[in-house]
Amino acid sequence: MQTTVQSGESLLRDLPRQIVQRGAKAGAGDIVGGVEVEKRRMVRFSNNVVTVVQTWDITSPIIYLGFGTRSIASRLSDTSTAAVDESIQQMLPAVNALPETVESHIPRGPFQYKNVPGLFDSKVPRLEAELMDMVESAINASLAEGAKRVSGVLTSYHTRKSLYTSTGVDASTELTMVEVSLRSFAEDDASGQGVSVSTSLKDFDPEGAGRESGSFAKQSLHPGQGHEGKHNVVFGPSIFANLLNTVAFSASAYAIDAGYSFFADKLGQKVGSEQVTLVDDRLRPAGPGAIPFDDEGHPSQTNNLVAKGTFETVSHDSRTAAKLKTRSTGNATWFSDIGQIVPIPTCLVLDEGDRSREDLFEEAGDGLYITNNWYTRFQNYRTGDFSTIPRDAMFLIRNGKLGPPVKGLRVSDNMIHILQSTRAVSRGRKWMRWWEVDIPTYLGHVLVDRVGITRSTG
Repeated sequence: MQTTVQSGESLLRDLPRQIVQRGAKAGAGDIVGGVEVEKRRMVRFSNNVVTVVQTWDITSPIIYLGFGTRSIASRLSDTSTAAVDESIQQMLPAVNALPETVESHIPRGPFQYKNVPGLFDSKVPRLEAELMDMVESAINASLAEGAKRVSGVLTSYHTRKSLYTSTGVDASTELTMVEVSLRSFAEDDASGQGVSVSTSLKDFDPEGAGRESGSFAKQSLHPGQGHEGKHNVVFGPSIFANLLNTVAFSASAYAIDAGYSFFADKLGQKVGSEQVTLVDDRLRPAGPGAIPFDDEGHPSQTNNLVAKGTFETVSHDSRTAAKLKTRSTGNATWFSDIGQIVPIPTCLVLDEGDRSREDLFEEAGDGLYITNNWYTRFQNYRTGDFSTIPRDAMFLIRNGKLGPPVKGLRVSDNMIHILQSTRAVSRGRKWMRWWEVDIPTYLGHVLVDRVGITRSTG
């Protein structure tokens, strides 16, 4: 495979056009040629020591072929024209085997894309030894708070992306991001997580993530067994970002059509309380996940998914928009888990409230404070029944104050109930992204009434 250093500039300029030419010769009416060139540097650490330092140069061509009532997409790891030709020849019989749907076409350009400030920081691509210093600062900050051991991963990304289509789109952009996710342990059953995510170095705070992680670990020493029941719960940003990611996926026309959405037939209806306004802001300055255009070349826009509790926007690409006789929302995105281009939100923002975290504790009265989770699973996607396992620091709330740590619980509830029972949202937001939060999400703490809590069997 050719490397970014050897071929990045020429590939970004020439390969999308070559894909369009070859797609046209194969008989496609709508063709998108895309190339993404990414340099990724990762530092992994465990038990206070760096264990892996690795750099990847990844070049990924994307091919989209539309034939009116059928379409297909493919993402390659080989940038040679021979690989492109071979992939197109493999795509033709595959697309012919697909069922016909409504006729659809990719957006017709050219477009004037909005300049979104703060998505690129020239310092990030030059980071090398500085990444080790950042890891050290995060570890030291955690240890200073009382942690005994710290593990996690810090990664920087420099992404260049270009797009060329048979309908007149010619677009390119350059993005950066740096993120750290770490867990600190004061004992085996006393841990805390810290996260920092930013498109630039000036807003990146690995030391702050370390302090938060270490502080949670120290506070959660000697947890007792929690109790089942219906509890008022203050959710930390990490766990609620995970839940909002499921909300964003359910707002996708793809998920609705495939039967994986708890928002099916709910457009225009109340699905949450007045406190819930969730925006997919792909034009947000310095927003991780923001980008001027989607993977069909449609200009990005700001979409209110849920506005004061009302389900307001279904995310669309050209295909789903044609099927439902509406317009694309600029959300066409290559989704590796599905292996095709589908409409997916990429930059979530939850409106902030006017209360502090401690105010939410006071409003909760008696309940739980849950900071983190993993293994969110749906028992029924259509109804929104789910469960997720809290991990890391979890505390009782007693008489409006933070109480002792607890363990051994599971959240077992319904997403519509969670949204409708949201009583208050805090001020003071932060970006969340880690392996349980694929879509970058900007939010604070959230108070939800009478959440179903069961004993964890793990």
